[in-house]
Amino acid sequence: MSLQGEVARDGDSRPVRKARSDKRRGRIEGHQEGIREATRQIALAMLNSELSPATVSKITGLSAQDMAQLQSQA
Repeated sequence: MSLQGEVARDGDSRPVRKARSDKRRGRIEGHQEGIREATRQIALAMLNSELSPATVSKITGLSAQDMAQLQSQA
């Protein structure tokens, strides 16, 4: 069901626009979380292949705190 062009019965389109905005925001947040998880998985694989944490951090852009957490998992 498409919300495009729909207006509430009282003529106010704000609830429809808010619903679309919330849906879009949720989709974007989901994509961003997926990217973060994939980056962590790649960094973990690099650590398991015995690359130095400094190298992995430089390649993936993960912070020192994230690297410490990954090292405890490795």
